[in-house]
Amino acid sequence: MTSYQTPLPTSPPPLRRRSRSTPSFYLIILLSLLIFTATTPTPTNAQRPASRRRPAFTQYNNQLYIHGGILASGGGTGELIALNLTSSWSTTDPAWTTLASGSWVWHHAMVHVRPEHSAGLGSASTNGFLLSVGGNPPPLNAFFSAYNIQTGTWANLTNPSPYTGLEGHTAVADPATGLVYVMGGFFNNNPPPNPKVGNLLTVFDPKTATVVQRVEATDANNMTGGSAVWSTRRKTVLLFEGSRAVNTGDVQAIVQTAIQEYDTATGQWKTFETKGPFPPPRLDACAVESEDGSKIILFGGTRNIDVVLNTIHILDVDSGQWTEGQSVTGFRQQMACAYHGGLFVAFGGTSSRNWNQDLYSNQPIVYDVSKNQWVANNNPSAVVPAPSSNPNGSTGDGSSGRSDGGGGGGGGGGGGGSTGPEGPSDEKSNMGLIIGVIAGAIVLLLAILGVYLVRRRRKLAREKE
Repeated sequence: MTSYQTPLPTSPPPLRRRSRSTPSFYLIILLSLLIFTATTPTPTNAQRPASRRRPAFTQYNNQLYIHGGILASGGGTGELIALNLTSSWSTTDPAWTTLASGSWVWHHAMVHVRPEHSAGLGSASTNGFLLSVGGNPPPLNAFFSAYNIQTGTWANLTNPSPYTGLEGHTAVADPATGLVYVMGGFFNNNPPPNPKVGNLLTVFDPKTATVVQRVEATDANNMTGGSAVWSTRRKTVLLFEGSRAVNTGDVQAIVQTAIQEYDTATGQWKTFETKGPFPPPRLDACAVESEDGSKIILFGGTRNIDVVLNTIHILDVDSGQWTEGQSVTGFRQQMACAYHGGLFVAFGGTSSRNWNQDLYSNQPIVYDVSKNQWVANNNPSAVVPAPSSNPNGSTGDGSSGRSDGGGGGGGGGGGGGSTGPEGPSDEKSNMGLIIGVIAGAIVLLLAILGVYLVRRRRKLAREKE
């Protein structure tokens, strides 16, 4: 008899439940990674600006601002760009920032306006404004337009009569009063018999957005394509050379033996007699001042339509002594320039009468003043030289943060604008924002991870029960 053995009961395998939290977990991780990636800055360069000639420019808070100009195509641009002068970079990889575009214009001028002088320029800005003046084509109802550095927006100002058009002029600003001095240029859109060469020095007050004074020029300073600088040492406007011709074929630089100087205190023109060989005649050159006002750099330009220059000249303002530096390889005119930490920087321009065909590349060039040589890198000095005593009785304005000048497509001028009292630079503000965003993203990631771990622990505890 076969015995029958009842099989022992077997327990079913444990039920493996698929955690409903698994997809959520991966979703949370993915979301966290996306947030972290999106908020973490990457070391990428700003878009390289296009090559150009006849832009307007000004130096302010250690930035070289450049607006407008003529492109290789022959057309204009309204692009506004900024070059960081305090950071270290090579000429092949400069520290550019692209800002909001303004009017499509060239052969104009630009100055910066401090916050305390900007009441007439629109909405308040703790960082000040950039003021664009005139240009070609004549801006409709926008002879003066202002860029708010804080908000990154442009606004057109009401045209003060009779300014319907002006090009080839230059402009500087007095850092103490904020008054803007517009000099020279010509009214290309005015029909004969009106004079085409501007013979006025116009004073514009940004606090009220009005023209407060117009002074007739003398025969010596009636020109177009000149270069001007506000001298912090002498507290005057210094005007360098230029031309009285407005037709391309007739352009001939004015011969000067002394610097034309406008005394804003007396409202009179005079001459600043200097020593040493005076720079050869030129227009469409570039002039800037050092931070402490002790030096002025005059670079490039053209003598006439066929002779473009490549020389650089340094003026010791206190002694009045001119010194010629090392000439650059390649002739250059109609460019933008700046000076910071012992380094002179130039950008753009053209090398010959074939203007648009011979534009320079979109790389800046750098000249080390102390070494008297052109260099491949911008490595500004850590300490700006302190202002020294002026034998003429005035001292530099370096302690207050020099903030002068501007520049124009007709020539060029201004510069400076070191740190100043306007508050932190854009670079520091952006770095604070970036750090804040990254910190916020990390906190959010940790919070999400903490919530997940708590829920996971509770679920495991329930499954054991």
